[in-house]
Amino acid sequence: MASPYFPELTRAALRDGVPDFASRRAMMDLADRVLVFSYAGFDPLSGKEAGESVVHVGPLRVAGVKPSGWERRMPDRSLVLIALSTSDQNQGATLQRLCDACAQLDIEAVITTGPTVAPEDLDASENVTAIDFVNHDDILPETDLLITHAGHGTVAAGLTYGVPMMCMPFGRDQDSNADRVAELGLGTVVDPNSQTDVLSRSIRDMLDDDALRQRTKQFSDSLQTHPSIREALVVIDHTVHSSQQGR
Repeated sequence: MASPYFPELTRAALRDGVPDFASRRAMMDLADRVLVFSYAGFDPLSGKEAGESVVHVGPLRVAGVKPSGWERRMPDRSLVLIALSTSDQNQGATLQRLCDACAQLDIEAVITTGPTVAPEDLDASENVTAIDFVNHDDILPETDLLITHAGHGTVAAGLTYGVPMMCMPFGRDQDSNADRVAELGLGTVVDPNSQTDVLSRSIRDMLDDDALRQRTKQFSDSLQTHPSIREALVVIDHTVHSSQQGR
């Protein structure tokens, strides 16, 4: 995906006397350190191919966000969280089909609509709660299946809490994220245009997959020692001081 910031970075570099970047990779090769805000195990280019200057420091996470205003209503059932982006990707029809699919299952489902779809516009059954926002840190520890557009932030949250993911990408970076989830055996990729019966069957099959649940837990457990934002601060501080001493 082309970055709208790349031309600005190139112009800024030229002002500082740095040669024009032929590509984003060329820009990375010139950097003393490259911080990647993702998990190394999720990045298919981590390791030798990424280069020694690359440091994975885990995803950026926002702390202290507003209270969710959500509570479990059916704690005896499996919990499915449906989160298809906070930006407009024409996801309304897909959300409704997911509502209809969940109505056929003995589960509790929560759909977070974001600002682009009004919760009241969805025809939701008794076992489905449609709400504009739920803090992922509140709900994911209890979630048995995450249905997501596969944006990096949501996928990273699912990885953090070890939740199996049904990925329904709409574009942007979502297709590659979804493919990586499937490649690692941590979820599946489902067409967002799938009909209700296909969605219902996919949800049921994933909830019944004990091996999938075990793999996602193992991946989450492996992240306990992964570098975090604290490591990013250490790297930045060290790089700045080294640069100043070299002048």
